[in-house]
Amino acid sequence: MIIRVRRLLLVEDSNPYLLNNAQIEIDDEGKIVGIGKVSKLRFNKKFNIVAPQFMNNHVHILDLDLRKYFKTMYIDDVVGAPYGIKYLYINTISIENLLRSIEYSLDVAYRTGTGELWIVLENGLRTIELLEKISRKFPMIIRPFLEPSKFHLGPWEDYCEDIVNEVQMIVEKGYDVELISPLNYNVNELKEIEKIVHSRDKMIMTHVSETLDTSEERDLDLAIDVLKADVLVHCVHVRDLSKLQDRIIVVTPRSNLALVGKFNVEVFKNVKNVRVGTDNVGLNDPDMWSEVRVLLRSNVDPYHICRSVFMSVRYNDVARFQVVYCDHLVEKDCVFLRRILWMGRTLGRIDGKIVRMFY
Repeated sequence: MIIRVRRLLLVEDSNPYLLNNAQIEIDDEGKIVGIGKVSKLRFNKKFNIVAPQFMNNHVHILDLDLRKYFKTMYIDDVVGAPYGIKYLYINTISIENLLRSIEYSLDVAYRTGTGELWIVLENGLRTIELLEKISRKFPMIIRPFLEPSKFHLGPWEDYCEDIVNEVQMIVEKGYDVELISPLNYNVNELKEIEKIVHSRDKMIMTHVSETLDTSEERDLDLAIDVLKADVLVHCVHVRDLSKLQDRIIVVTPRSNLALVGKFNVEVFKNVKNVRVGTDNVGLNDPDMWSEVRVLLRSNVDPYHICRSVFMSVRYNDVARFQVVYCDHLVEKDCVFLRRILWMGRTLGRIDGKIVRMFY
């Protein structure tokens, strides 16, 4: 299959660039075997932009029914472990409601151009089967991070073998691990969890410095020095950005603005590996276009945005592109990038050999 477009946005090895009058060649297995330029052709102006699909590197998908609480209650009262209303809700809600929340989240992500999701699952071993049941409907890369069902009020509490055993079960089943915060685990538990997870070459994700309180309790030092987490989410109140190097940093702009009043804009300029997530579906739809527009309003450079939100495109990978609406073609690349990020919306998807149009 050969696809020809007026403009093609690519991200290769974290470097975004644009090709005019581009051609994408896809083989019978749906993999990219060629990308190049062609002679000028006539195009429909509204259907001539192709971009990579989005990465959403942090999304909670079980709390759809909590939307009214997220907007009226303090952050710890909603998502704070172990007594936040989210945890009480997930432990008592029906399977049907959880399935509805999962399907809604995946459907919105799919139709707004997301190709890869890193999903946090509270009560991970209990809810992973629900996710796997629904995810078969959507041709996206889904990487679950399972959260153990038990945690403490603080790191000073006695060692709990049940927590460590649950983490052991999670990695034995082949999943990555997410901890709500290093502050909710005993220090010896964090050390043991780090050994268990990394011995199986799995990843550890955790929330750090989302609020000033957790930052003052030095959750970042626990995450880096003891837990040795691979993925650090939020980092709103981290001032020494040198501590964030050599890790994946995930920023959730809309969520951070809604819950704590700001997000860390400086990481986009000063940290190498920055990603973006939409956080709780109870607060935001998992629509990455909305995150992109918040970043633009905050004067983040369009090239930094592209590097953080779009999937990398490589030869021999499955073709994962989205067809993007843009009502005007500006020739200068930097202006065009800003316009497409501000005005863009997903018209359709290319998933391997399959092309789907939504409008």
